[in-house]
Amino acid sequence: TYVARGGYLPSAFLAGQNAGPIVRGVIYLEERLSFRSADIFCVPSQTEIDYLSRRYRVETGKGRVCPNWIDTDVFKPDPSVEKKPRRICFVGRFEAQKQPFLLLDALRGLEDVELLMIGGGPLRKEIDTRIREYGIAATVLDRVDNEDLPHHLNSSALYVLPTLYEGGSPKTLLEAMACGL
Repeated sequence: TYVARGGYLPSAFLAGQNAGPIVRGVIYLEERLSFRSADIFCVPSQTEIDYLSRRYRVETGKGRVCPNWIDTDVFKPDPSVEKKPRRICFVGRFEAQKQPFLLLDALRGLEDVELLMIGGGPLRKEIDTRIREYGIAATVLDRVDNEDLPHHLNSSALYVLPTLYEGGSPKTLLEAMACGL
C-alpha cells in the first residue's frame, strides 16, 4: 500500500510566489504522480483534499484528513521559565510568504516592546537592517533545536504569525498555543 502524506501542498504555495516555469512544472509532476499513484493520501484538511481533486482529478475517497499535531508533553506552559511580559515572538521562515516586514512595520515606534524572531532564510539581512532602522528592541535567531523552542515560546507573552497563507494548521501556531500564548 502506498500512502502519500503532505503537511502542505507546494503548488498551492506557489500561487503567492514568483516561481519560474521549471519549478512549477517539477512540483506539478511530483504532486500529480504522488497523489494519483497513492492508495491513500493524508493531508491536513478537507481543503487540501478538495484542491487535489480539482487540480489532479484525485479520487476524494482516497483522501484522509490528518491534521498537524504537536507533542504536548514538549510544548506546554512552563512556569519555571521567566515570562517577559512585553516580548512578542515570531517563528517561521524569513520569506515573503510569512510577511516579517509587516510585523516589523507594526512594531515600528513601539519602544516598550521586545521582539524575538526565530527562523532563517533569504530575508535575514533585510530584517536585521529594518530592525536597526526602526529602532526595534529585537533578538533574531536562526533556527533553533525543537527541544529549545518551548523555552523561547514560554519566555514570550504573545505569538504573532502574519503569514499570507498556510496549509492546514501551522505547527508553529499550535506549538505557541500549547505553551499558553
